[in-house]
Amino acid sequence: MMAVFLSNWMISINEGVFGNMLDNMTKAFLGHVQIHQKGFWDEPMLDNAMAEDAELEAVALSSRHVTAITPRLESFGLASFEKQTKPTQVIGVDPEKEKDLMNLEKHLYSGRTIAMDDKGIMLGYKLTEFLGLELGDTLVIIGQGYHGISAAGKYEVVGTLKLPSPGLNRNIVIMPLPLAQYLYSAENMLTGYTLVVDDTDRPEKATADIIPKVDTAIHEVLTWPELLPELIQMRTTKVAGSFIYIGILYLIAGFGIFATILMMMAERSYEFGIMLSVGMSRLRMTAMMVIETLLITMLGILLG
Repeated sequence: MMAVFLSNWMISINEGVFGNMLDNMTKAFLGHVQIHQKGFWDEPMLDNAMAEDAELEAVALSSRHVTAITPRLESFGLASFEKQTKPTQVIGVDPEKEKDLMNLEKHLYSGRTIAMDDKGIMLGYKLTEFLGLELGDTLVIIGQGYHGISAAGKYEVVGTLKLPSPGLNRNIVIMPLPLAQYLYSAENMLTGYTLVVDDTDRPEKATADIIPKVDTAIHEVLTWPELLPELIQMRTTKVAGSFIYIGILYLIAGFGIFATILMMMAERSYEFGIMLSVGMSRLRMTAMMVIETLLITMLGILLG
């Protein structure tokens, strides 16, 4: 009984940890499906960005499995305030459409959220602490824009975010999409569309609707397992490890049951002698012992 309980507990813990990690990575930031310019995911740079495409967005939303879509422009920049400097991930977003994904209002830590026509930015709260920033301070961002053009700008910090991922809290800068496009000299450009689907475990149901309608020579449509193969590999490794531990646990439990049955048979040797003397066959007595053993085992499993 205890072996069954412990094995179920171990499987539940592993599934819960992986499920929580997956939710943090997909629902809070990455999305379940992404559409990029072909080759962008292998070389995530602004030169591989794509033009905003309302028709492509409509095609993605035409799938009954897609519940939301949001455009993004993602790049990197050096954030500086007074004497502190840190490399950051800069993301231009549509705040209204992000309600179904990053949800700025839900993860607001201090200050206010940004609007599409805003000139202010939001930072991960850990990044704010590292730089020594306060709300209303001005952050300088320096980077490289589209086609190698220099990118530099000064922005007021209007809010901070506390996202489920500690890594994002330490290095993320969120700004309105038009502001990011202007900073990186990438007007009307996106690094991709991020999609939310109705079945996290089966995102391919959505891509099966989208891919036939998309020019795959120009765009790539990737599910989260394709975006994060290391997460799948980690899950496979953990599951395999769990089964090894469960196997050892059942082996120990099996020896315990065997010892119990052996002791029970030794204590009943006088009873078996009487049963044989009154004419009971050895085959029937063996069958009776097997049935008793199975009943004890099944009772333990059911109680577990």
